[in-house]
Formats: sequence, structure tokens, C-alpha cells
Amino acid sequence: MPLFSSKTVGSYTTADISAPDRITTSSSSLELKKIKHTSEKPKVSMPGYSLTATRKLSHKIELHRKQVRLSNEDLSSMTFLDGGVNKDKNLDSGVLYAKTKTGQQDFTKEEGLELYCEDKPDLKSIVSLQTKEGLPEDPVQSGKYATFAVYNNGIKTSMLSDVLSSGLSIEQCQSLARQLVDILRTLYVNKVSHNDLHKENILVLQEKDQNTMLMKIIDFGRAQTDKGFEKVKFKDIDYVFCCKGNSALETVARNVLVPPLASMHYKPAVAIKQKHRPLHSIIKTCRNTNTNIETPLNTIGMQLKGALMMNPDNVRAFDDAKEAVCQLISQAFGNVEQ
Repeated sequence: MPLFSSKTVGSYTTADISAPDRITTSSSSLELKKIKHTSEKPKVSMPGYSLTATRKLSHKIELHRKQVRLSNEDLSSMTFLDGGVNKDKNLDSGVLYAKTKTGQQDFTKEEGLELYCEDKPDLKSIVSLQTKEGLPEDPVQSGKYATFAVYNNGIKTSMLSDVLSSGLSIEQCQSLARQLVDILRTLYVNKVSHNDLHKENILVLQEKDQNTMLMKIIDFGRAQTDKGFEKVKFKDIDYVFCCKGNSALETVARNVLVPPLASMHYKPAVAIKQKHRPLHSIIKTCRNTNTNIETPLNTIGMQLKGALMMNPDNVRAFDDAKEAVCQLISQAFGNVEQ
């Protein structure tokens, strides 16, 4: 019997949420709690998710942000390192230089997103944007510079990929997994689709000598908001849980073509493989068993989408998804009795 049978909800075709709750893997079985369908108004503070706590931690970390005030002379004499195809960067001052029109368009887009976040404190607490803060009022080569957050020695800033390579405890893995699902929730509630949530676009900030980690997301070049969001509102869920790209070609390339090429040590394929699948990678970091995580995560994502299709305001569905993910982490770690 298939895990899901299709049915139509409005203009969507979605998974039947009455499908089996039990997913059997090669090693064991995992009980997945059904995602609730409810029209009840969601609580402000939900289990495992505190908007206030996230905002407080974000505010606390931002107090360590370096205050940079730059002149045109500073910009003209600044040395930049290669930051990718479209931008170069100066890590000490937190300055980006757009070397292509696409880079400049990214700056403009993130400037607009900064305004969009002004009355959305929850969204503001999970994003780290490229802005004009600290730049001269009339910069040389106007539109080609932007700044990003850099912090003093009290804060350690890492890409998620670097954090995972250092090894994590099960508690840290569960914390990061919860935060990633919470980020999906915050984006969804505020009608933002990032469309590129790979590990190098997820920052992990940590206070010195503290275990608490805070996730923030960067690089909104592909993002859609408001009206544009409605057409792609499940893209981030599809990407994080089901490993889907922004197109069928992207999905096939990442999941079918890249793995064998990466196993042959073809460098571009290795880089792609290492960059994507953030949630899968978090779980694999603490996996001590041969637990299958692909099928359960895909199922959790499908159930989450199905719940939101049935009732777009059912944000409690994210909590059910988060609970199922943490349960999967416990099983992968070997903490669940068979």
C-alpha cells in the first residue's frame, strides 16, 4: 500500500493525511504523529517554539555587532576577497562589492526585504541582510556596495556546513533541527519564500563559552514575498524535507546526477553534494544507527504540506513536523527503544 494516496484540495493535489502513520525502515519502525488539521487560532507560545526567546537571543547577539562607519576613501582603498560569482567581500569590515549586475540586484532586493521586515520582529530575528548600514551617504560607484553583519570576539559565526563538520551532540542536533523548522514556519507566516536554503546560506551564531546556537539565514537573491510568495509558498518545505530543487531539472541534477559524480571525486559535484540537504545533514551528524531518514523526512514534509493545503492558517502543523523530526533524530542516535 502506498504511503500516500492523492486527493484534490481546492486547486491542489495533496497527500492523503489519513495514510498510514507507521513508516517501516530497513532497521526499525518510526511512529510518526499525524499532523493535526485544526481551525483553532494558534497559540503565541507553542511547545518547543518561543518567538520571544528567539527575539531575545537575536537581540543579545546583535549587541556584539561591530559598528562600522565607512568613508569613500575607505571603500576605494579596501581589499576584497573572492566571495562568489557575483560579489567579493571584505570580512574585517563586513563589506560586499557587487562585480556583476546580478550582485547589484541582490543588494536592491535585500534592501527591500529590510523594509519588509520592519514591522515583523519574528522575521527580523532570523534573517541577516545585506544593507547600506555604515556606508557613506553618497558612496563611490553607487549601488555596488553593501554591508553585512560582523561581530566582535564575543560571537562565533559559522556556516551550517562548518558547524556540522565539527561534530555535534544529539541535543545540539535537535536544537538546530528545531530551529530550521521554526525558520520555515516564520518564513511561511510572514509570506517569504527563500528558495535557496542550502547550508552555506544558513549561519550559526554562538556566544563565546555558551552552548546556545542561533540560526540566521542569508542571501535572498531568489526570495519571493507577498504576491510572489503565493506561487512558491511550499518551495522551502519541499527543499528542506523532500530535497526538491526550484525545477525538475534541478531536482534530478542534485539527487540523481550529483551523487555518483561526487563518489568519483568530481569536485563540482562534491561541492554541490556538501552544500544541499541541510536537515538531512543535521540528522546524519549524530546518526549512530543505519536508520533510514530519507523516507521519514519526505513523509513529514508531505504531511506538513498537506496540513497547510487543508488549512493555510494551521501553523501548529510545523510543531507536529518538528516533533516528528526530533523523534527521528532520537531513533537515528539510537535513543528509541525498539
